[in-house]
Amino acid sequence: REAAAREKAARDAAAREAAAREMAAARECLPCDSEAVLQLVAAEGLELERSTAANSGFTGVQHRSHQQSRLTNQRQHSAAFEAWCTICSAKKYIGCAMCAEGAALLYARHKLTDEHAEKAAQQAARVHEAQHQAVMRKQIREAVLQKTQEAAALKRAEQQERAAVAAAQKLAAKVAQAEARAAAKAAQAEARA
Repeated sequence: REAAAREKAARDAAAREAAAREMAAARECLPCDSEAVLQLVAAEGLELERSTAANSGFTGVQHRSHQQSRLTNQRQHSAAFEAWCTICSAKKYIGCAMCAEGAALLYARHKLTDEHAEKAAQQAARVHEAQHQAVMRKQIREAVLQKTQEAAALKRAEQQERAAVAAAQKLAAKVAQAEARAAAKAAQAEARA
């Protein structure tokens, strides 16, 4: 349970960080013309996802009219294209741009950010699990060592007890022999007298 909770916390932290980066990317002023955006795409090493199903020609990008535009400031209000993604069956607004390629760039950045966030969360979970396993192995080794030491101490105590019993039996035998000799001498002395 703890591992799952920590993994969820790592995923949540990565998602918050990704959301902050997404918002910064959405606020970024993108070039207005397609060619400038395509140069930016090439410079960033991204690929725009084309789609025949979308009215814009790009996955995650929708063409919007002036009245449908989501944001209110002058530059973004007049933006013709908006980038959206779907998370848990709910649409999430990413940002808007003057051209379809610009909105597709926002979508590509968002997708890249999500992939990095998920990979970071998975890596953090793996590191945490490895640390947890290392702690557990150490605790097991310490417990085994303690039990081994306790068993050795118990064995030494048993050996000492056996040695003490053997010494007591030997002493009792010597005392019995000494008493028998003394009784025999006393009997001899009495018989002489």
